Order: sequence, then structure tokens, then C-alpha cells
Amino acid sequence: MGKSIKKNTVWKMLLNIFNIIIPIITGPYLARTLDVYLYGEYNKALSVVSFLIPFAGCGIYNYGIREVSRVRNNPDKISKMFSVLFCVGAGSTVTVLVFYFMYVFNVIEPKILPIYVVLSLQILACMFWVEYMNEAFENYSFILIKTVLIRLLNIILILFIVRHPGDILKYAIIVSCIQLLNYLVSFIYIKSRVKFIKVSVEDVKKRLKALVVMFVLMNAGMLYTYLDKLFLSIFSEGVFVSYYTFSQAIINILTNVINAIVLVTIPRLSLYLGENRKEDYRLLLRKSSGLFYMISIPVCFGFFVLSKSIMFIYGGGKYLGAGITFGLFALRMLVWMIDYTSANQVLFIYGKEAWLTKLYLIFGIGNLVIKSVLAFLGILRAETAIISTACIEIIIVIIEQYLIKTKLDSSISTLKGHYWKYLALCILFIPAEYVFRNLFQVEYRFNISFFLYLGCTIGLCAVYYFLVLYMKKDESFAYALSVIEGSKFFKSIRYNQK
Repeated sequence: MGKSIKKNTVWKMLLNIFNIIIPIITGPYLARTLDVYLYGEYNKALSVVSFLIPFAGCGIYNYGIREVSRVRNNPDKISKMFSVLFCVGAGSTVTVLVFYFMYVFNVIEPKILPIYVVLSLQILACMFWVEYMNEAFENYSFILIKTVLIRLLNIILILFIVRHPGDILKYAIIVSCIQLLNYLVSFIYIKSRVKFIKVSVEDVKKRLKALVVMFVLMNAGMLYTYLDKLFLSIFSEGVFVSYYTFSQAIINILTNVINAIVLVTIPRLSLYLGENRKEDYRLLLRKSSGLFYMISIPVCFGFFVLSKSIMFIYGGGKYLGAGITFGLFALRMLVWMIDYTSANQVLFIYGKEAWLTKLYLIFGIGNLVIKSVLAFLGILRAETAIISTACIEIIIVIIEQYLIKTKLDSSISTLKGHYWKYLALCILFIPAEYVFRNLFQVEYRFNISFFLYLGCTIGLCAVYYFLVLYMKKDESFAYALSVIEGSKFFKSIRYNQK
């Protein structure tokens, strides 16, 4: 990976980390400040808006990243692509707004109607959601700086304006206006660099089919994790829904950070393939997927062996039972990693989203059937939901690897030994944790023994893992070290030491 890819990865990971920090700051404050009933009504309204936003987006974001990346060295093609996608986005946004207001003014009670009206700004904002242009041009520094400044403004406004239990409308206005501002700043920035040109109806029709396929692809995931939660909420005890939700929330913290390693490569991979630079494409694919696996696999194994302890820290003694659920969720992520790299860095880049859509829909329906059977038999639990979904995803991954090898390019692989090597190394985390758990006689209480157990387990596993990679001169580990050593922060430390 070139120097710019290294920087882009850092920018993207910092952005994802920052987006995680914001809810941690504002969430507890809002829960303690706002009226419980009004906050509940706000969340109901937000769930409706959140459901409609993907329809307003119409699959443009992901499609735009790939297509603009391919022609980013051709100003005329960029202008045409941007103009067509903006017209489609404007049309889908207006259509969704019409249906939204038809629903709101006919169903919603007048006393909470203002909340729904204000939140419509978030749907309107989708018209100006052109961040895919910045991603395609790899303007990650701009995205980070803009997002940080606007999110900080969001926090300040909330802390200074939302002060009383009845301030729910003020909060809705702040959140909606901030989102609109975020999208407008990017739109103005892009508009100053890319010209709008006149497009025909035929130009729009030409892209609509691909956008519909992309929309289905990007939302087919609702037939997996979302479906699990839906079935658990209907057919099992509420505690299993909490177990599943908590586990998913912690795992999402990991995925929202490390997926930057994959996402920042999509524009460059698309460019290489568009210019028929196959060797550059394969090199970047091998390095990025290897780095992704090197970081994520030990973290997932760490989550697995320490699942009960992590859930104790997260939810206290009453949620110790969620440890098994969290551990299984962590193991399921080992399958997700292969699907994530194969789908995003290979099949999607090659324009085979139709294959992915069929795969996700067919097996998503299969997942629906399996969940129905589990519910009918009365054995639907958080654990059985995760295991059954993981089995479905294993089949999907096997088919993806087959399609890549036989239908695209036999020399392409997102595994290439990296995945299995890191997986084999992490197996020894299991006996290490077992030894320390028995040595310190862990009782899951906040005492010295508990923290010594955590410290020794994490410390030994980390030292062992990275020491082996260093001794074996692992390619991904060497690349990670080069990124660290080449950073300005590391250089400043070495300069001060001199």
C-alpha cells in the first residue's frame, strides 16, 4: 500500500473512533435530562426516519464510491456521473418525503407531530449526501476535520440548550440541523470542484437498475442480524434480546474501527481495476486484507476467551449470563471478516453486486426459515440465533470463494495464508486464559485478583502473538511497524530522544 493509503487508513479509523465517542458523551446526559415519555416518542419517530433514509439514499453512496473512483482522472465523466447521481438522489428523497408526510399527517397525534416534522430534515439531508465523492477522491482528512468540528458543535449545542425534561423538540432540531449542515458542507465543497451538467432521462435510466441492485445489496443484511433481534423480541424472553443487543453493541465498537482498513482501499482498488493494473490491485488486496486479519482475529479471540469478564464489566453481575452469547458473537465475527473482505474488496469492485444480492437474499430467506423452525420448536435463544446465522454465513463465504476462484481470477484470494496463520496462533489464547482464571480463582468481582487475571491474560497473549509475528517476519506486521515508524508522532519521539 502506498503512503497515501496509510494516511487514509489512519484518517478513517480516527473518524470511526470519534463517531463512537460522541454517543458515549451525549447518551448518558440525554437519558438523565429528557423526559422518559418524550424521549421514547422521539426514538419512535427516529426509527421511522431511520427506516426511510436508505430508500432516500437509493444505494447511491456505495455505488458512487466505486463508479467515481474508476473515472476520477476524467473531469468530464466525473461531472456526468455526479450530475446523474444527484438527480436520482433528489428524486428518491422527494418521493420518500411525500410518503413520509402522508403517513405523519394521517397517523401521528397532533401533540407529538412537531417532532416528526423536524426529523423530516434528516430525510431532506439525503439529497445533499455526496460524501461518496470525497471518499472516491480519498479526501479523508477533509471528512475527518469537517466531521469533528460539526460534531463538537453538536455536543456544545446539546449541553447548553437541552437543559430541561421538556426540551425534546429543541434536541430534535439540533440533531436534524446538524445532520443537514454536515451534508451541506460536503455538498458545497464538492460543488466548488465538480460542475453540474445537463443529463437526459436515458442517462438516469441507465443507472437506475444498478442502483436498485445496490440498494437491495446494502440492505439485505436486515435478513441476518436484524432478523435475529426481531425474532428474539417476539418469540423469546426479553433477557435474550438484551444479551444479543449488548453483545452486538460491543462487537460494533470493534468493527466500526477496523473496517476502515478495508473501506479506505475501495476507491484505490477500483481505480487499479479500472485502469487494468491487476498486479497493483492484487498487491493492495493482499496487504490490506492481511493487515485487517492480523488486527481483528486476535481481538475477536480475546473477546471470546474473556467474554464473561467483559460482559461483567459492561453490565454487572446480573448480565454474566450474556457471556456465552458474547463469546459466540465474537466467534461469528471470524466468519464475517472473510465475507467483508471478499464482498467489498473483490466482488463489489468487480461489479458483481448482483451475485452478492442473490446470495444474501437466498440465504437470508433461508435464515428466516431456520429462525421460524427454532421458534416453533421453542428453542430460539440468543445462542441458537447466533449459531444458526453463523452457519448460514459460512455457506455464503464458501460460495464467495468459489465464485472468485472460478469466475473471476484464480490468482485472487483474500485469505492467502494470512487468515489461517493468525487463527492458528490465537488458538493458544484459550489455554492461557484457563490457566490464569484458575490461578487467580476469579469470582467476577472488582478486586485485585480479577484485574490481575485480566492484565496477565491480555498481556501474555499480546506479547506471545506479536513476538511470534516479529520472529516470523510476518508481512502484515512489518507493514504495521513501518506505518508506526513513519508517523510524525514516532519521528518526534526519536528526535527528542536524540
